[in-house]
Amino acid sequence: MELGHGDVLKYSLWPPSDYTRAKLVERMANNLASLSFFSQTYGRIQSPEAAQHAKRIEEAAFVAAQKEEDNKNSNNNDGVESGVGTVIVRFYTTHASNLMFETLKSNKNSFSDAIEGDCPCSFGLSCG
Repeated sequence: MELGHGDVLKYSLWPPSDYTRAKLVERMANNLASLSFFSQTYGRIQSPEAAQHAKRIEEAAFVAAQKEEDNKNSNNNDGVESGVGTVIVRFYTTHASNLMFETLKSNKNSFSDAIEGDCPCSFGLSCG
């Protein structure tokens, strides 16, 4: 594809593709079930259960990030787009990482306690 003078190539990182989301779920499930520093402290989660947790974590992070993006867009009254989505992608991945850590910590408790409590992310937002 050739761009002429004055043409602009636009791209966006948000929302992630279904493929990207599926790969994130796969990676998180593997991390929850694998031997690691965290699993030595908190224990591992068996693969079938880890896959279920990973899917729920990703969905919760995606919904929280989409709400955050919607809030930003509704507060943006000047019609300017919010950019390529780097901030919201960082929010999404940080939220997913924190939920994954909370899941490992609450391994013996129910998973819903981890995602229905206060948002553990460092953005100081209510994500639930």
